[in-house]
Amino acid sequence: MNGTERDERGRYLKGVSGNPAGRPRGSKNRPVLSPSQWVTKHWKRAYSEALITHGNAEAALFELAALYAQHHPLTTPPGLCPACHRPLKLTSTSLYDCAVIAAPAVLTHARCEPIFTQGRLVEAASALRKILELAG
Repeated sequence: MNGTERDERGRYLKGVSGNPAGRPRGSKNRPVLSPSQWVTKHWKRAYSEALITHGNAEAALFELAALYAQHHPLTTPPGLCPACHRPLKLTSTSLYDCAVIAAPAVLTHARCEPIFTQGRLVEAASALRKILELAG
């Protein structure tokens, strides 16, 4: 690229590209998929990138497990805690019903949330190990 391809204000001249080897004319955008639509190749690519970022297989797996759990919600009946299957009541003074916490994509009792979240991550990591064909 030489200096004659820009005007006096530094803008490119009409018909001149700043990236001559750029995107071909007529090429289509790739669709953006949410993690709930990902198939094996997408999870493997994300795992490879997370492995580079973290440098640790377990950290990479649990980062993806959190994403997997968030985009693959449980099918718990409305109004029930997914951990203990007791009703979620905002007005009760019971130890189980003292507070309702928004865990990733669900509502749980405050007392159930830590156990539920840990169990959910372990389940998601197990599902990802199968998808990624990792030894468990």
